[in-house]
Amino acid sequence: MENINTYKSKNGWNLFLSDDDFKLLYNFLGKYNNLEYLGHGGTAFAFKSGNNIMKVCIKNTKMLLTKEKFIGYANLLSESGIKILPPKEILFENDKILIYTQDKCIPISEINAISLIKILEIIKNLTKKFIKIPDLFHKNFGIFNNDIYLYDYHEYDYFFSNDKYYISHMAHMFNLYFYGKLLNGLTFNTEKLREIDYGKEIFCENIVNLLKNLDNYQVNEAINNFDLIICDLKNKIKCSYDDYQHLDITCDGQIILRSHTLEKFKIAEKITNMMGSEFTLADHGCSLGGIGSLIAQRLPKSKIYLNNITKNELKICNEIKNNLLLENVTVSNMNVVEDHKIYDVCLYFAVLHHILKSMTFDDVMKIILHQVHRYTVIELPFGNDSLLKNVISMGSISYDKSFGYLESLDKFINEISKYFKIIEYSKIDYGTDKLNRYAFILEKIR
Repeated sequence: MENINTYKSKNGWNLFLSDDDFKLLYNFLGKYNNLEYLGHGGTAFAFKSGNNIMKVCIKNTKMLLTKEKFIGYANLLSESGIKILPPKEILFENDKILIYTQDKCIPISEINAISLIKILEIIKNLTKKFIKIPDLFHKNFGIFNNDIYLYDYHEYDYFFSNDKYYISHMAHMFNLYFYGKLLNGLTFNTEKLREIDYGKEIFCENIVNLLKNLDNYQVNEAINNFDLIICDLKNKIKCSYDDYQHLDITCDGQIILRSHTLEKFKIAEKITNMMGSEFTLADHGCSLGGIGSLIAQRLPKSKIYLNNITKNELKICNEIKNNLLLENVTVSNMNVVEDHKIYDVCLYFAVLHHILKSMTFDDVMKIILHQVHRYTVIELPFGNDSLLKNVISMGSISYDKSFGYLESLDKFINEISKYFKIIEYSKIDYGTDKLNRYAFILEKIR
């Protein structure tokens, strides 16, 4: 409980709690092993406790006076369509302290177009419902299941009260998005915002009008400003990629795959549909990461690993992951043959024939057998595939022990059946007769 001891005088807890109160608190927290201190504010200390966050709160705000009031308040926000992380379990309560658990999220540290849109949508909904949470600093929002939620909402005030601190927090968010830093430091407040005419020399007209209208309780006008700003931000998200993989990012941040990239995804989806919501998947040689990223977006409880050794492709993988808040994606430059982890599912699209340049077919199979827990998808070129001829010319291993198994589909099927059960296979349509490639859904022989 070192952290509470260290900070209790800085956040005023020593004025609210007696020595006996702290002793009682420390005795309770001592029952929990491996509590990891995460941070604190004026009302709460936060600890990581297993897969949850434990929040130790003092009852110094009206919404924390009783557990019934706090739970009712959280329910009101949820039922009003406000995206919050609700309390999961009340662990302890007395007349001065309330301790509860909450789903673990990743606090927002940077503001990009997607995160700003999602935060603005939450604040817009609060405004429409005439609900005021005075403390809306960007770090009170977090990423959970690839979406953004308000996880710190202990403060509450009458909507038309004079406490308008949240408006200065919004100005900070806009400044973080455009300029990468807080607006005039942490001491900046709404009074100082008025002094600079709501950032007239800094922000565009819609943002200035939004901040001004919120300050003056012009709710309908502010809602219109929210919509205009969000529409403008959405136009900045939309983009397309066509470097081997083909994918679009819509203005809502959704991944849309095209051409053979979509075809391969549908093959992989046949496996992921059997896996439930929580599993690990490695997309080896992932190109731009479109297939793995779409799986991650649709199944936020999965853990997706994108592996690639091509730097410019890795850059795009990270760009998509970060821009779309895909916190369940890990991007790595590890070579396939160096990865000693085991995954529930492995995808090997258009990568294994490159490994055959320096390894035998049997050795490649041994790598896959180690990495795969049960299911895998592999794609390989066969026979007269024009690009395969180029790869073969660079090989350093006996042809018969490596590329020889790719001479025909029948020869490959006969050999792969020694290692895996073939669930199904199909030819990938690349839109040209020059490429002769098949994808196989395989199950490990146990």
